[in-house]
Amino acid sequence: MTETIKIARERDADFHTAEWGQLYSEIGENFRLSFQLTVYALIANGFIMAWVAQTSKEVFSPIVLQIAAAIPILLTAFAFAFYRFLLWRSSIIYEYLSTIENSVAADGLGWENFYRKLSKQGRARGVGTIFHALFLIQFAAGLIFAVMVFMKYS
Repeated sequence: MTETIKIARERDADFHTAEWGQLYSEIGENFRLSFQLTVYALIANGFIMAWVAQTSKEVFSPIVLQIAAAIPILLTAFAFAFYRFLLWRSSIIYEYLSTIENSVAADGLGWENFYRKLSKQGRARGVGTIFHALFLIQFAAGLIFAVMVFMKYS
């Protein structure tokens, strides 16, 4: 998609350049939030699993422990949904930034155009698969842990 926006260079270029910078920083913020979301979900899941594993049925009723054992699954699902939302929003902003760059920059110049060409050639790798794997591992660990707790207290 090589859509362009008609820009009057003397009047609109400064505005679109400033807009490009602001939106690009928003993409960076979305990626920072998605990384933190992944890390904090992992930490929270570990904390909940450790708490349930060291607690006995004399301290809490088995139903409370079974509910607590299911929380990491729900937390992981919520974190993954929010992670995907942030990436979806960033991809929309990225497409708009690409149109601005195509309109303001000289033809074929600019980082976004260069990266898009690498992606089409299959030479650019995303780190998204690492985060998908982390969420999948968290979900599987939560599921296995919940099954073990349900079997123990049933």
